[in-house]
Amino acid sequence: MRPGPTHRLAVIGCGAFGRFCLETVASMDGIELAALVDTDARNLDAASRVWRTGRKAGADAPVLMKDHRELLQLPDIDTVWVITPPYLHHRLAKDLLMAGKHLFLEKPGSLTVAQADEILALSRSKGLHVAIDFVMRHNPIYTLIAELHHAGLLGPLERFALENLAADENLPPQHWFWHPELSGGIWIEHGVHFFDLAAWLAGTPESLVSTAISRENGEVGLRGGAAGMVDSVSATVIYGNPGVSEKSIANFYHSFTRPRVLECTRASLGFQRANLNVKGWVAEELSGRVLAGEGLLEKLSMHPWLEVETLEEYREKRVFLGRGRNIPSENLIAIRGSLGDRQEVYRESIRKGLRGLLDAVAGRDSGMVSFSLARDAIRLAEAATVSQRERTHVPL
Repeated sequence: MRPGPTHRLAVIGCGAFGRFCLETVASMDGIELAALVDTDARNLDAASRVWRTGRKAGADAPVLMKDHRELLQLPDIDTVWVITPPYLHHRLAKDLLMAGKHLFLEKPGSLTVAQADEILALSRSKGLHVAIDFVMRHNPIYTLIAELHHAGLLGPLERFALENLAADENLPPQHWFWHPELSGGIWIEHGVHFFDLAAWLAGTPESLVSTAISRENGEVGLRGGAAGMVDSVSATVIYGNPGVSEKSIANFYHSFTRPRVLECTRASLGFQRANLNVKGWVAEELSGRVLAGEGLLEKLSMHPWLEVETLEEYREKRVFLGRGRNIPSENLIAIRGSLGDRQEVYRESIRKGLRGLLDAVAGRDSGMVSFSLARDAIRLAEAATVSQRERTHVPL
């Protein structure tokens, strides 16, 4: 059992995803579910059953509430997890921070940069932690890529491409997802995950241009209503780092147009030394070819889920040329690996996100993903929304 204090946790939002999250963290030690909040009594009852089933022996019985303001009067609840539609995130976060609660927010956490800045300023003034559930920051495939990249073993990132072909079978026209005033639109509700991922690897965004297609009439722009629902968006972003000459180009494409059986997400990353391919919105498979320099094979050997095949071995370092620069290499290798159960990979990423926040609250070394990263991703998502609406290039 992991040592540390027991945190009294409340969860706001007990719909299908909220119940999935409760089931996911029911096995974690160090937490007591003190309260559940939802406006629908059926959701509350279902969520309470999920929690008690997951906890099994000695399950705590959470208090059920229909109004989050009841939480504000309970000082013994130290942490609140907000799992509601996006339009509620900002108001709930402000109320909870004013009441002295640490926060774990589902993405996006806010609909605008201005709202995100309010949350950050309030959390700092109150000395409270706010984390965002950016699950990709905890996915073993992306953490490996980031580790290798930041150690200089892959060379500069030159190209990032993300294609997300998502299903819309469970998104009828009246769903809040399609209404920008409730969801923020595709870029803010969904795209922030991938903007954050690219920034983690590529650095600082410098400029952006995006476009969109709306349903039925194919009109480019941002509109509400069934006929004007924006269901496909695309953006190109230039990334760079101050004082570094290398820049990279990233492309993002999201569509919500598919039958579920045809859902597909893939990412392609072109580094100076490597071409890598990632399969899955929850990254589940990694493959690619790498010109290996000193230290790379040792790093890869630490990941048992990854297979490494030597395609060419150079008895004396061979010097390749790319972008006018020498690339000394010891081997050309192929890598491939699968993480296995996709659902469990997703669940473990959620658990790591919550654990990072709880460790920070307890004053321990923490892998908390700060809400400041969400603010940066929202900034880019806002710019993408402006660009597609005004059909213009946006400097950042």
